[in-house]
Amino acid sequence: RVKIINADWNVDQMRGFYQRLDSFVFATHGEGFGLPPIEAGACGAYPIVTDFSGCADYVVEPYFYPLIVTNIEPSQSMSQGGNWAVIDYDQVVESMRWCYNNRNLVNDRGKTCSEYVLNNWNANLIMDSIYGRLSIIS
Repeated sequence: RVKIINADWNVDQMRGFYQRLDSFVFATHGEGFGLPPIEAGACGAYPIVTDFSGCADYVVEPYFYPLIVTNIEPSQSMSQGGNWAVIDYDQVVESMRWCYNNRNLVNDRGKTCSEYVLNNWNANLIMDSIYGRLSIIS
């Protein structure tokens, strides 16, 4: 039951996609920030996210289901070096099973994640935070 969508979606299409989800899995090895879990959470999905790199800035229980990183390895693809989180796929499977077996709680957490994102990670708050940090150094 896999459907591959090879298309560019506009904002309304992405919003509709996220709103149809119960949970959203983002098992990343490393991100600069990782916007999709924030977007999915804002739309009421319960994000399952690797608690590493940029995502660690916002992965807070109970709003997000953290995938705990227990091992880091050097990246083979980054020319300047860097480290990747090693994904424990058994943990990913377990998190998805947990969501399936706790659907009512997942729906409640999706709602609270949406509130958390809208109150803590909206564009205006982020811009104000960046502006405040930049004004300190200028």
